[in-house]
Amino acid sequence: MKMSDIERLAYHGEPMPDSATLLELGYYTALRKIYSDYADGKITQEDGARLKDALRQKMDDENGRAKAYARYQDAIRVCGTLRADINKSNDIHEIADKLLQCVALMTGDTYFYDNNYKKLEACNDRP
Repeated sequence: MKMSDIERLAYHGEPMPDSATLLELGYYTALRKIYSDYADGKITQEDGARLKDALRQKMDDENGRAKAYARYQDAIRVCGTLRADINKSNDIHEIADKLLQCVALMTGDTYFYDNNYKKLEACNDRP
């Protein structure tokens, strides 16, 4: 869900969809409290805006971490497939290529693969 959608629902007191994540529900609940405290005169508009900005920043940070974790989990899944291919292969160049792919995936370093694959191909060209 987009944060702006959550903010709109919280502002109008509308319920969150059943598909909302725990993180989204936490953001919604915190916003509802800010809006409620403002409506009750417990905080000023400026304080509410400051709290909402801080909350949005934390939500952005958590979303970034969640995306990084998802990429890491995907890399682990792909490496599992590559490991199986490595175990099945008897071709040293195929094994080396798949090992390079694994290292690049786990480090997030595509330059590593590109640079070292060129070296591997140079070895293949030798008599």
